[in-house]
Amino acid sequence: MAKPSRSKTRVEASLAASNSPIFAIDARRRLVFFNAGCEQLTGWLAAEVIGTVCVYAGQTDHSRKESIGGSLGPPPEVFEGGAQVVPATVLCRDGEAVARLIHYFPLMDSAGIVDRVLGVMTPIEKRAKRVESTAAQQLHAELAALRVSLRQRFGLESLVCRSEAMLRVAEQIRVARGSNAAVHLRGEKGTGKEHVARAIHAGGPAAGQAFVPLDCGRLPTFDLKQTLKRLFPQGAGAPAGDEPAVSWLQPGSVYLMNVETLPRDLQEFLVEAYRSSAPWRDGKRRLMSSTCIDMGAAVADDSIRSDFYYLLTTVEIEIPPLRRREEDLAPLAQSILEDLNRHEERQVGGFADEVWTQFREYNWPGNVDELATVIAEARAATRSGLIAAADLPFRFRAGRDAQAVGPPPKVAVEPLEQLLQRVEVEEIRRALDAARNNRSKAAELLGITRPRLYRRMQVLGIDRAEGDRGASDES
Repeated sequence: MAKPSRSKTRVEASLAASNSPIFAIDARRRLVFFNAGCEQLTGWLAAEVIGTVCVYAGQTDHSRKESIGGSLGPPPEVFEGGAQVVPATVLCRDGEAVARLIHYFPLMDSAGIVDRVLGVMTPIEKRAKRVESTAAQQLHAELAALRVSLRQRFGLESLVCRSEAMLRVAEQIRVARGSNAAVHLRGEKGTGKEHVARAIHAGGPAAGQAFVPLDCGRLPTFDLKQTLKRLFPQGAGAPAGDEPAVSWLQPGSVYLMNVETLPRDLQEFLVEAYRSSAPWRDGKRRLMSSTCIDMGAAVADDSIRSDFYYLLTTVEIEIPPLRRREEDLAPLAQSILEDLNRHEERQVGGFADEVWTQFREYNWPGNVDELATVIAEARAATRSGLIAAADLPFRFRAGRDAQAVGPPPKVAVEPLEQLLQRVEVEEIRRALDAARNNRSKAAELLGITRPRLYRRMQVLGIDRAEGDRGASDES
């Protein structure tokens, strides 16, 4: 095997020592070169990050080496042979984020297939010519910057939002994390209540312990009761149980989904257990719950005990439906797509313009859960680097078309008494016209007596003068 030439090794050494951040990624998207400039910029050493998979998905956890892989991952177009210059937010090891332009150069093998991608990071000059990145690439960069902003402002690693309604939720999450107070989440199905509950737990005092979700609407009552007795061993005469020695196996937060379906006897049990069980009473553990209904109305109709309601709702957070979060739709959809990229070899960069038009026209009755399902199915269907309108699943397109048609027009219903009077007036006047205002003949045409015709005309307010003309004909 031929030895590398001296000039070649000098070039490699020069690139490795350069203060200009230069890196290289192989065909499997693994980082294979990371020079001194990259180390200075990011705080990561080459020996620590070489081999990291560079997916097209931003990261928020700066302490993990995957964060640099998410920062440097090239858009899918590069592996199709197209050089690109894209804006990027590079997440550094110390948690800082720096804005850079990344110049991607695909390197071909003898068969014309991209087997390496060379990347060069440069500062974004304010007076420099505007970079012609695609809308999908721009959204990718905006999402990365948004994630960093949310982490710095609220300490949130996974929530994606920029609407005022959800920024309020983010602030409420930040406040709730400061204690183990009970938290109740209310919102329509699919709005992400469990995601918010997990975010509160992950940043709260009991983050090192288990998060225990229980669906009160699905679990059989017997199983639910036995589980609650184990979680509240000192309550309502329940036998004391041995707690696991490993902290993360101990319950730190118990999350009751669809809590309005909990039987009243278990509501009573939980109230008594919470008051008598020291870990709960002393705030070492947290009780969280969620519902799709108005709990105040449930208390009013006596399906929810008032003491149970007050136990659950120390902190209340309302999660708005997706149709009230228009500003969040684009970054949220891009975030869902990039999360799917993390687990797939084939990367998809974003959405075609016509997809955004259809997304904004749709009402999203299934909220964020429905959005995630639609994107997952569309990603599986697409064969390109962008999801097109034709890739969207049939049920989404059918649902959008149905919403566009709208509900059937309401049929105007006239009160029966009013309708009958109107018809009677019209028929009497028609008979009078046919009889040339001869009331006797008009009564005959109507099949009633002349006195009755007079009475009806009086009741209905028909001017008697209408029947005076031709009265001499009555003889």
